[in-house]
Amino acid sequence: MKVGLTIKEHAKTKAEEIQQIGSTPEGIKIFLEHRFSEVFIEPLIDRMIELCSSDYPELSRVLKENKDDENGETNGKEDPNKTPHHKSRKLLSDTLNLRIETRTKVPLIINEVIEKGSLFELLGIFYYMELSIPIEFESILHSLNIHFKSDLDLCTSNNKNDPRHHLTDHIEHDRDNHAPNLIRAVRSEIETETNESQFKKGIEIMMK
Repeated sequence: MKVGLTIKEHAKTKAEEIQQIGSTPEGIKIFLEHRFSEVFIEPLIDRMIELCSSDYPELSRVLKENKDDENGETNGKEDPNKTPHHKSRKLLSDTLNLRIETRTKVPLIINEVIEKGSLFELLGIFYYMELSIPIEFESILHSLNIHFKSDLDLCTSNNKNDPRHHLTDHIEHDRDNHAPNLIRAVRSEIETETNESQFKKGIEIMMK
């Protein structure tokens, strides 16, 4: 099941597009406004955990660890050493004065898959995200440091929190922990050709 390279190649193409969009300050801001208005990671993880039940203990454990990181928790309890992603995302958005939709808009096709898709189809979507986000976020970070470094540095100095943490945290954790842990769990429990086919279908949805 060699899908990682294909995902990375696709993500690199998207990263190049982000660099072009981010060649101007207004371009990267518009891109982030759109991106941050389509955050669907929480309902996706919740649905996968629900579908795991007791049949896939390793997948369930890995997904709960991801949910903990998303919520700034450890073992389901608030962790003072972690920042919930919605808070770090808001700090970055506020620093850049982004106009974010007050109600998140989930793309229709993703919403339908979350509601009706199989566990391994959802895992394919999730794995694509875990592999592609570090590559894409590096391009976003590069553009922000070109156009808004002084604003970001000033916020860091005033608040003792770097707005770029939302990006750097995803780059490091998704690349070094989340993606490898997830694919190991998937490989250990994928079991059937049907599950593998559904996993690849989820990846293909994200690559359209």
